[in-house]
Amino acid sequence: FHVPSSDPHPDEHAINQRLTELRDHWGRNHKVCDAFPHLEVTMGQKAKDIIATDGGEMMISSLVYEPIWFLEQYFDNLIAFTNKSTVVVAHLSLLSNYSEEDVERLVKHHPRLLVNCHRYFTHQYHGSLAHAHLRNIGWALQLGLNFTHYVLMASNSWFIKRGMEEYVRYHSSSLQDSPVGRRWVHRYSIADIPTEPRGGWDEKSVSSRIWAWKPMQSIVANHVPEGEEHNFLTFAKHEGSFFPFPLMVRLYRALEADDNGLESMLQQKVYLEESLFATWTDHHRAEAGRRTGHSMTYHHCQSQGWGGETTAHVTPAQIRGILPLEGVFAVKCVGRHPEDFDGTRAWLRDLALKSLT
Repeated sequence: FHVPSSDPHPDEHAINQRLTELRDHWGRNHKVCDAFPHLEVTMGQKAKDIIATDGGEMMISSLVYEPIWFLEQYFDNLIAFTNKSTVVVAHLSLLSNYSEEDVERLVKHHPRLLVNCHRYFTHQYHGSLAHAHLRNIGWALQLGLNFTHYVLMASNSWFIKRGMEEYVRYHSSSLQDSPVGRRWVHRYSIADIPTEPRGGWDEKSVSSRIWAWKPMQSIVANHVPEGEEHNFLTFAKHEGSFFPFPLMVRLYRALEADDNGLESMLQQKVYLEESLFATWTDHHRAEAGRRTGHSMTYHHCQSQGWGGETTAHVTPAQIRGILPLEGVFAVKCVGRHPEDFDGTRAWLRDLALKSLT
């Protein structure tokens, strides 16, 4: 859990303190808190039921850390706007307090929700987020599940209309750039990236730290792709992005087979999730699908973190303007504050009920 202290991260003290607490509590080599051992039986049976019915076509991977009352509303949204063949696999942060009873009620209430019983440290602007998303893939495989596509979502990105499955099925991956709703995709040539990792959050600083992560060089972007002149990293907003599930399984297996591939992600103070999945897919274009599309999430604003969205949240009026946009099925950011400023979450619940009738 060592985190280098040279990077002037705005939340550096909080990250280092959390990692120190975890290291002291679980031991230097114990990175997994298997907090829900009794739920593994429930999850296993649920997975069998899924295989016996629709089999599961698409997997939504989501990371959460909020209170149970918020998770109830969030998973209500994911389930309401998706088809019966879509399964939600959720990772509950190790840093949040959940009782096994609360989680069991949550799972029983949402028939297509599977909770990853292995919980890891997660923090914003940190490699632990991409790590947890990959662990969700591993959990799905452990349960015997297989899917055609893998969709990334976040707890402040909520669906606003149905139809995402047809869009994902047609486009297969989300590597197309769009200025509408900040659904951008950018490539950075390796030749233009600083050779030494440096602090800061400008594009070159971020790319320097991502490239300095050894598995990025040895596994993810270890060659110049066929038909390209230069090697590169690809950056894209991860919320609402989607990729072929078999390709993501290959990424997970490759990092799992590396001596420190997965665990080293917990040491990276940079948002790997914005580059890892897109770079891997962009380096395997032949398997990414010929009609690659855009991310499905309209990025209206940036989250302020738990309880901080007094102003930085999308409103019902703004969502009405976003709804007609083609290829947009979700919006960020939906406020997490208990007060539900502007009634956005309540409005989305009503919208979900209308979509079901």
